[in-house]
Amino acid sequence: MGVIVQNQQSKNITLYVKGADTVMSRKVRYNDWLDEECGNLAREGLHAPVYARRDLSVTEYTTFSEKWQAARTCSLNRKESMAAVQSDVEHDMNLLAPTGVEDKLQPNVLETLEKLRHAGIRVWVLTGDKVETATCIVISSRLAQRSQGIFRVTGLKSRKEASTALSRFRRQAGSDVLVVDGSSLQILLDMFPEEFIELAATVPAAVACRCSPTQKATVVELLKEHLNKRVAAIGDGGNDVGMIQQAHAGIVIPGKEGMQASLAS
Repeated sequence: MGVIVQNQQSKNITLYVKGADTVMSRKVRYNDWLDEECGNLAREGLHAPVYARRDLSVTEYTTFSEKWQAARTCSLNRKESMAAVQSDVEHDMNLLAPTGVEDKLQPNVLETLEKLRHAGIRVWVLTGDKVETATCIVISSRLAQRSQGIFRVTGLKSRKEASTALSRFRRQAGSDVLVVDGSSLQILLDMFPEEFIELAATVPAAVACRCSPTQKATVVELLKEHLNKRVAAIGDGGNDVGMIQQAHAGIVIPGKEGMQASLAS
């Protein structure tokens, strides 16, 4: 997410951007401490959005504004065009700080998840959090029982690695909670979508971290198509709209995340 502002007195134009550390690390100038600090925050169970800024000249802003307006009015590939223009201006940024945001479990979460399990409902958590943060949430919400382990699938970069991970996962399936990161999830969805979904459906619970809104919707779609199951998607923010619309039942928790999700439910 980004915003461009102009100082009324100095007339300086500045772009401020907030995003996940994996994305922001590619947009900011070289630093050797961002990954370590975000990892420390995540291990404490905190969200770790990163903030950065970049000063724009009048010429740069004018060029961006014209391209952005043209991209917004495209009749074809509008999202791709807007993303390309955004990427052109979000580079070589000055890192401001990572932040640690506590995301407490709401009342009755533990009891609700327990009742869902007793009703035979499988719970998937599709989140934009880091793997460490999501793992803390799995433990605190007791998605993983004391007798169950956590099977992590992270850092996959090729078809061969994905195949090996699926083989190891097949031997563990049915006993451990699955935790998979966004880049690995994308490879599995591209290479072995049906096999991955069928295996993941056998675990007590599954957690997909660093999930994009498109990936959330894709997972819901695959659960419907390959397993022929009824799927309910529950969310509270704009990044949950895709999966809410894709599910058989879209359920929204009203909160401080705006109205996009509730309007899509």
